[in-house]
Amino acid sequence: MQSLRASHPQPKYRPPPSSASPTGALQPDNVSDETAVVAAPHRFSGAVRAALPMVPWRLDRLWRLRLPVRRLPVEQFGWLLELPLWQRDGRRFQVTPRQVLDAPDRFGDHLRRVLAADLRFPVHVVGHRGRLVILDGYHRLAKATIEDRREIDAMVLSDADLDGLCEHPRLLRRPDAPSR
Repeated sequence: MQSLRASHPQPKYRPPPSSASPTGALQPDNVSDETAVVAAPHRFSGAVRAALPMVPWRLDRLWRLRLPVRRLPVEQFGWLLELPLWQRDGRRFQVTPRQVLDAPDRFGDHLRRVLAADLRFPVHVVGHRGRLVILDGYHRLAKATIEDRREIDAMVLSDADLDGLCEHPRLLRRPDAPSR
């Protein structure tokens, strides 16, 4: 199988019950696992640690945020596709979204998640070290890339929003955040 970019027919998709409520609000599948990953920055590669804010935020709190949705250029986030964010063979941080896009036959599980990603839900982004980075929504970003979309819906969090996702925000300041 060749690269998926603009060559693969897209299936019709309905959000599974585990990820969307009847009202359309996102629901967490496994918040404790996601929180544990974010709370353990030593597990991340150096590239991931440099690119993303290393604060232990909670996915369930992120999904409860109701912020304005903005249209942002997909190309703005292309560099994030090079980060090893996804697991392989039970080991986290082994696969980049770009690897899945370039060799989909090698990454069936991730390919299925990318193709099933529902672009009606915005990605969640925050400013970090002078540019916007995605906190949640990498499968959606990959799908938008496959579909050659120019823009993606995004909720842009402030530093205060990110602090509100943490268990102990006053104790967990990002090194690049201004002191208050």
